[in-house]
Amino acid sequence: MSRSVVITGAGAISCFGLGLGPLREALRDGAPRLTEVERPAGYHRSRGARLAALVGAQDLGSWLPPGSGRRMSPPSRFAVAAANMALRSASLEGDRAGADTAVFLSTTFGPASFSEKLYRSIVTEGPATASPFLFTECVANAPAAQVAIACGATGVSVTNVQREAGALVALGRGASEVASGRTSRALVGVVDELPPLAHAVLDRYRALARATSRGAETARPFDRRRNGFIASEGATVLLLEEE
Repeated sequence: MSRSVVITGAGAISCFGLGLGPLREALRDGAPRLTEVERPAGYHRSRGARLAALVGAQDLGSWLPPGSGRRMSPPSRFAVAAANMALRSASLEGDRAGADTAVFLSTTFGPASFSEKLYRSIVTEGPATASPFLFTECVANAPAAQVAIACGATGVSVTNVQREAGALVALGRGASEVASGRTSRALVGVVDELPPLAHAVLDRYRALARATSRGAETARPFDRRRNGFIASEGATVLLLEEE
């Protein structure tokens, strides 16, 4: 028999700040908070897209022990911090999630910055310089694995790479696991980082909005004048439980 599933906790890391409060205010105000992507590396075209919704140098210390964070890629740090927020908002702060907790995360690019560093060292200095530290955080499922470790969630751990549909796929899979009784709770969500190289590649594929004579870079998904989207980074994690 299928069980009713509810969201009992939520956490978010975004360009607007940490937690649901800043996100709620941003959705109410309806104004994007965009930052110019760094360009010194020379990846971008001169007239390409320049803006993105970046997390920036926000302090995750309240949600992520500094010692642990130093060993993680940016997406892993985002995901673990958002998962801890979700657990705390569900009054599970300080508790380990437990063996009956599953993790379902979605990502599009995975730990892109660590992958770039690893490949760069191999190409410029040779395969012998490949860093095991970087390698362990280069795979797409690294953020989900770090969430499971940090929260003590020893149930099933799944990462999907389904682009724009990924967040809904993760949510659906997690809800299905709880509804069927295969797990008591599930941490589900989406995480991505946007280093300059990833932003430049998206722009070269003409995926990103560019400034035109009609105005600055603007995401107009339902407008016939749309010319691309505004890329972003961050994480959102929900805690699902049986009602």
